[in-house]
Amino acid sequence: MPGRIVDLGCATGAMLELASQEPALAESDLIGVEIAPELFAACEHKKSEGAFANPNTFFYRRNILAGRLFPARSIATTLSFALTHEIYSYGDGMPSLQAFASAIADHTVPGGVWINSDVCGPADPDRIVRLRMQDGDVTTPARELTGSNDEVAASLDALPVGSRVAQFAQDFRALSGAAWEYEVRDERTIELRLADAMEFLETVSYTRNWLSEMHEQFCALSWADWRELVASVGLEIDERSGPWRNDWLVENRFAPAASLLGLDDEPLDWPDTHMLLVARRPLDG
Repeated sequence: MPGRIVDLGCATGAMLELASQEPALAESDLIGVEIAPELFAACEHKKSEGAFANPNTFFYRRNILAGRLFPARSIATTLSFALTHEIYSYGDGMPSLQAFASAIADHTVPGGVWINSDVCGPADPDRIVRLRMQDGDVTTPARELTGSNDEVAASLDALPVGSRVAQFAQDFRALSGAAWEYEVRDERTIELRLADAMEFLETVSYTRNWLSEMHEQFCALSWADWRELVASVGLEIDERSGPWRNDWLVENRFAPAASLLGLDDEPLDWPDTHMLLVARRPLDG
């Protein structure tokens, strides 16, 4: 909506570049916030090169976890893309995410919106399921990964996905702080929570930056958790919001790696993997 529009964690400003070309937003201030110095520098360079059609485009290098960024009731639209799982993962979990959502609610004008697109955990995270790997041996022991990112990737890529289970368990527990538990049923099959199964499948292919990815939790919040969080900060969820499944991931990452089964060994549908949240401050709020 027109007014002051802010993109939190704007990376290189691609979304604001698109917004700057929208005639309906010609009178809006477009504000990008980014903490990474190289990404912030890219935004400033693009601005100097005239990449943003709207001259009222501004960038600030700020840590969004450090406290309030904008005055109360001053922002019409807040955008966040693939950011909230990082706030959860690199902060202190739900308290950091609660503080982030509260700050957004506080700076949003009546009738204004927060548009948040990110990963999402399954609706029934605690359901016990089985992952039957297409190849590899789930009893392959973990080891200490050392060297450059390329060297770590080479070590992991030499292993079938099924043989990375113990390595994932070791590194994910150590770096994310999450309790990722599983039981071995046979050399190809493990039994675990559905949320943990999806955590494994959504991350295990990221061998090129394995040790950094092991810090991040993709399935910490289900859609029900998101609804509760939004309500707790006084925002209302637009009916167009909801979870969805990325079928490209199913076809190209999940299914080639493993089958998802119930405890009766019957195949299960793959759960939702992402969500689109549009949360609005009430006009009388």
